[in-house]
Amino acid sequence: MMNNPNLDAIREIIKNDYIPYLTNKSVTNPKLLIYFLGVPGSGKTTLAKMLEQEFEAIRISKDDIITILRTNFPQLRIPELARLVNSQLEMILTEIARFPNGLVILDKSADRQYQVVQKYAKKNNYQTYIINLDPPRYLVEQRIKKRSPNDYQYWLANMNDWWENHENALQAVHYDFTVKSGDPEEINKLIFKLRTRISNLSTKIETGI
Repeated sequence: MMNNPNLDAIREIIKNDYIPYLTNKSVTNPKLLIYFLGVPGSGKTTLAKMLEQEFEAIRISKDDIITILRTNFPQLRIPELARLVNSQLEMILTEIARFPNGLVILDKSADRQYQVVQKYAKKNNYQTYIINLDPPRYLVEQRIKKRSPNDYQYWLANMNDWWENHENALQAVHYDFTVKSGDPEEINKLIFKLRTRISNLSTKIETGI
């Protein structure tokens, strides 16, 4: 256990205890950064894991990083740990860019960080595919109560602010696909569109276009 964290310590923990254990690092895929707009409980991780398996992508999970940091800094609450992860987002993406696999899924909401993600993507020649997760609010609240029975009140108390952030992001970002229900037909349509996008990017690389 460490005392109060500094950013250098956070970077080293992420570099040593998280990034080396990511799957699919050696798979060859074109450079496409997939990320989500959506409030907590909107289904990001469920969908991200599905796409990770379907396309052999590298999935960067904010929740997994928080779990690792929590073992080192148990005195910090989840919101504080989340802010630390957010502060290291560009560093994490830069480290991931060293691997052959260019297909990266950012398993976190980018509602408040879409400018950072877009800036990084442009700087490092990544195409982006932005998925808007927009389930009904009552369904989101049901998921949160089921997922976090001991502290769901914290999540629900912040829901109005998160929803406002989400609406602001939707006004500022051109997203590629919206998932409302997450039913099989909707997911299959998303997978088809993503497969087409990845195939087109691979063709451009092969032909040198």
